Amino acid sequence: MDLEADIDAMLSGLDSVEVVHGVNTSKGVINLVDSSMLEGAAAAALGEVRTVTIRTGAFPGLKTSDSITVGGTAYRVLDRRRDDDGLISHPILGNP
Repeated sequence: MDLEADIDAMLSGLDSVEVVHGVNTSKGVINLVDSSMLEGAAAAALGEVRTVTIRTGAFPGLKTSDSITVGGTAYRVLDRRRDDDGLISHPILGNP
């Protein structure tokens, strides 16, 4: 098995959802993570951020502000974060 096939197998587990961007469809895993939304000298505000873990190569044209459907729900890509090797991405999802 090659590395991309290993990633696809990992993302096709019990928690996987269908991810669609244009003509590309693959599996991903939704994540809800706490993130610093605002930071100042005296305080910080934390909030929950929704991301989806995907294989980067499955969605080669994905960019910020694109529409994406995750688990049947439409979102807009607010930002893209890639792991160190670039094979896995975590688009941050916002309202369409």
